[in-house]
Amino acid sequence: MIDTYLRYRNADLDQILVLLNSAIENLVSRNVVKHNKDSVESTGKISRMQCARCLYISYVSENEPEACFRCHDSELHIFPKKKE
Repeated sequence: MIDTYLRYRNADLDQILVLLNSAIENLVSRNVVKHNKDSVESTGKISRMQCARCLYISYVSENEPEACFRCHDSELHIFPKKKE
């Protein structure tokens, strides 16, 4: 990640690992991913949804309740793909 993204080139590796581990723990607790010793795998399909109320775009797993991550409203719509 440090080699790929210039934003992290001067970052402390330990700080990045702390942030990454907390994000993975959060996703595991919500049953979005499975964490094995050396890998992280999705537990189901992930959909790109847009909130009808605040228009925030969320990526929601089929294993978690459909709710906006910003305002917690339950009315989400599939976010349209770009027209080509």
